Amino acid sequence: MKWLRPADPVARVERAAWALLGAIAVVLLLLSIASSVNYTSIVVAQESVYVVPSFRVAFTGIDSNGSLGADGSVTITADLDIVNPSDRFLHATQVTYCGWIEDLPAETGANTSRIASDVVLVQGASSRYFFRMICPLPSMPRNPIPARGNASVVVVYSMDRQTDPASFAALQNISDYAAHVLGSVAAAPWNHWAIIYMSIDGVPPVTSPTAGSYILKIHLIARQVGTYLV
Repeated sequence: MKWLRPADPVARVERAAWALLGAIAVVLLLLSIASSVNYTSIVVAQESVYVVPSFRVAFTGIDSNGSLGADGSVTITADLDIVNPSDRFLHATQVTYCGWIEDLPAETGANTSRIASDVVLVQGASSRYFFRMICPLPSMPRNPIPARGNASVVVVYSMDRQTDPASFAALQNISDYAAHVLGSVAAAPWNHWAIIYMSIDGVPPVTSPTAGSYILKIHLIARQVGTYLV
């Protein structure tokens, strides 16, 4: 008759410890892979998202002689089509817009009163003067942008004599020149600029005071369109 040798309790404990360590190693490996995949998807979103802008300028209150009347206004519609090729869901959180109109009377010497405040854009041997017409506080749209999709963020800005008397007076002078020299109040060129911020869903803001600037902004995507004139 054979007697079974009792299992060595030390060996049994060692086997259990090794099994536990193996399980922990597998869990850590899976967590590391998941973290790597998550970070990679954030980087892809940061690098691949882009904006296709369009801007429309509309006037109201045009007099019978083609000039912008005292009760008129100008409205800028900024349509920012956000294309998101990444696997991350986004939200548009803030849009800032500024619009400049080319100061044709200043360029031709018909009215040089705004030259000191105009922005000069040098192009080769010529200089163009632009008057900053609209630059309001940021808008907070909160538009969702689906993963591997696109969405439009539309913001509308209006200005008239009541909201900004000084800028409206400049607009009347510039648009009147455009109407009588170029044939339309809308003929004066505009320079549009906008910046849009988007948050990446599932990525909380980093609050550590020792984190680098890139890490502090890793939850945000910022895209500029147009040229900011200074």
